[in-house]
Amino acid sequence: MPNFNKILEDLKNRKVFRSVTIYAAFAFMLLQVISIVFPALYLPPWTETFVVVLVIIGFPITLILSWIYDISPSSVGEKKVTHSDDMKTAPHDVPVEDVISQPPGKVSPSTKNIILISTLLGIIFYTNIFPLLQDIMNVDLATRNASMVPEQRLYTKYEHPDDVSENIRLIKNYLYKGDEDNNLEALNLTVELIIDDSTKADYYAYRGWVYFQRYDLNQEKPKNLLLESEKDFIRAIDLKHNLNKDAAVITYLHLASIYLIEDNIGDAYSMIKRAMRIDKKYPDVKKKLKEINKRKIQGLERSS
Repeated sequence: MPNFNKILEDLKNRKVFRSVTIYAAFAFMLLQVISIVFPALYLPPWTETFVVVLVIIGFPITLILSWIYDISPSSVGEKKVTHSDDMKTAPHDVPVEDVISQPPGKVSPSTKNIILISTLLGIIFYTNIFPLLQDIMNVDLATRNASMVPEQRLYTKYEHPDDVSENIRLIKNYLYKGDEDNNLEALNLTVELIIDDSTKADYYAYRGWVYFQRYDLNQEKPKNLLLESEKDFIRAIDLKHNLNKDAAVITYLHLASIYLIEDNIGDAYSMIKRAMRIDKKYPDVKKKLKEINKRKIQGLERSS
């Protein structure tokens, strides 16, 4: 059985814990930076996953290298003690065998233990974590492909009857005017839309927009309106195979705004990324991304 107390003592003496801590801090800062920079550069979604994989792989490598090379300030400039030096400095009344406790070429028990532990970590990574990372990358790739083939994932191409399409056009025109009276007209039209729209997905998207705009226009900011808006958008996502392109962008964009109001930065960022995958040129999408990234940076500054 390995002597774990001895291993922990050796890890501490060789500054392994310090090296791993520095690596973890660097990895955390790197991941925070790429989560802001990569979307701003419109890099493919899989690039973030690739960097995360590299960071995970680098952890056991850092652990092993810091153990083998014992990189620490105290080890720099130290004189290397040779076999002959031990014999020269050994007291005459002490047997040479007692001075040379570790014969050349023999691996110490602690080193054997750390090699064993590193091997076990490698096996665990290869058999469990590596397949999981592959699944993550495959899912990410499927999501990326969904933006190119809309029918598969984020929205669909569904041709409404002319009267339903005209109803949707009028709802959008009323909402773009951005006042309470036109907002009420848009709400009245959504009642007709739920009757005529057999898919129901676009109906929930536009009614959610109506509720959110009503919340935004009301100085008292009624919480119920925000909750009803969020519920409608989530219903629309549940029916995404019937959700058309504009309705899908509207859904993800406004959900991002709702999560931002709720100070849920992670979900807000996830929603705005989906909106950008569908149409990054849609009005207010880039503006909302900048607002979310600004809030993320402010959060990091407060926590530092």
